[in-house]
Amino acid sequence: MDSAQLAAATLPLRRTGSRYDVEEVDAFLARCGEALRAGERGFRPALRVDEIVLAQFRNVPFFGTGYDADAVDNLLDEVSVRLRAYDPESAQEKAQEAELRAMLDDIEKRPRS
Repeated sequence: MDSAQLAAATLPLRRTGSRYDVEEVDAFLARCGEALRAGERGFRPALRVDEIVLAQFRNVPFFGTGYDADAVDNLLDEVSVRLRAYDPESAQEKAQEAELRAMLDDIEKRPRS
């Protein structure tokens, strides 16, 4: 998911069931869009992946209308995956993991005595 896809995304509104406050979600998605745009331009996003994962929104009162909670959560999962790619620490972790895997492969290929 890139910033353009996030901007074009529409979330379903619900009157019943689990739903989040529209204004609160819209404000957070605006921050997500800014973070994605920063990453796309090669800058470090101001929003961290853990902030997205831990984001919580107010539930809408009994007869109010709000965004479908599952749809919001799924959208934020997609955003966090993309932001993780822009996070230098995450890139460093991936490089270290690849290096360790290469070392393990090398060890496994050695003849056993």
